[in-house]
Amino acid sequence: MSKFKGIFALVLCIALVISVINSSALATDSESAKYDKYFSVERAFYSTATDATANPTVPDKYHFIHEVSETPATNDLEQSVIESLVPGYLYTKNWKTGEVELIIAIKLTSYALTENNVLYAADNSGKIYEFTLDGVRKAELVDMSSAGGEIRNMTANDDLIVFTIGKAAYRFYLPTKTLDNLGSISTTEPDYFWASTNNTINWSERTDSSDPHEPKSVTYQKNLTTGKITVINEHESDRSAAVYATSYFSDDGSECDCHGYKKACDTTSSDGNTWGINCDCKTGYWNGAAAIQCQGYAYDWYSNHVSKTSSGQTKLGSVSFVNISDSEKLARLYDLLDDCCYGANMRVNNDNHSLIMLTPSSASSLSITDANWSGGRCAIRTANYTPANFVKAFTSITNVWTQSHNYQSFGGVTVCTICGRQ
Repeated sequence: MSKFKGIFALVLCIALVISVINSSALATDSESAKYDKYFSVERAFYSTATDATANPTVPDKYHFIHEVSETPATNDLEQSVIESLVPGYLYTKNWKTGEVELIIAIKLTSYALTENNVLYAADNSGKIYEFTLDGVRKAELVDMSSAGGEIRNMTANDDLIVFTIGKAAYRFYLPTKTLDNLGSISTTEPDYFWASTNNTINWSERTDSSDPHEPKSVTYQKNLTTGKITVINEHESDRSAAVYATSYFSDDGSECDCHGYKKACDTTSSDGNTWGINCDCKTGYWNGAAAIQCQGYAYDWYSNHVSKTSSGQTKLGSVSFVNISDSEKLARLYDLLDDCCYGANMRVNNDNHSLIMLTPSSASSLSITDANWSGGRCAIRTANYTPANFVKAFTSITNVWTQSHNYQSFGGVTVCTICGRQ
């Protein structure tokens, strides 16, 4: 009898082992099916609409990793406050009050905040963690310490974390903890990198071209399903803006016939036309510098309407509107605009375009003027943007030159007499 009991126990044990193995296999199959289903459909990376016409809800605070170089987060801070900040630590800034609060006191290389306020951050050892909003570390998610580089350009939503290490891009699917190496995307470490869908990534590379007709950076888009890489025309995302073409920034007031391809625009003419006697692109001058096309128009406008020199002007640092949630994009924009006065001269889209900000104090409609964006070669336009549409069309601001505010008190209300900011 005991012999039969022993055999029965052995059979039961084997059955249990097989059951565990089958359950594990089913779980793996289930995770695989979940992964395949998620990536079989193109899904927008951020669910929040960026083209809302109504005034958006903008948080008072936004996050930033303090760097040694100046950023808009520290533009208007007291020097003693700036000196107390530690490079690599994560802070929040209240852009209305200027108050800065320490959130994570370890050296970080990148962070991402989802639309649902889930905070992820990468430390300088190459590990990604989830944190609470007050900086308490919860769980380690990804260990990239063996990849031989720092994690940069993190962006995240409820399902994905996308990031770069050097020239390579990676995608981490949170529900199944699946890490995908997306391969090398760039000949150099990209200036900017972001995901627009679960299967589409974008990055921008500097060209370092000295040719005035060539862009200073190029933006690429890669479809991860097909592997196809295309060059993005950033102007195409901007067709919804209200545009009023008035004239052309050219010598004869008509559409330029020489830029977009090489002609005799690289030689200096006797009359001082910087780019050549056979080029009808008009030259704009400001503060000893000269340029044509969009930058030339911005120089010319700024010189004639604000100042011919940099005396009395403020140069603000750069800000990026990629890799962060839509709400934080707007908070960063509002913080930058708070320091801008009428006619601020902005260099945008990774140093590829110039514009003049006409209404920096408006909370609902930002009016700009620029040249060579749409409507023909060197066409001058005035365009109106909601703040949400502005950060969509202009994904980064490289530099800003602006005159100072002139605040005066009227009946107990302090107002800038130039731009109307209170």
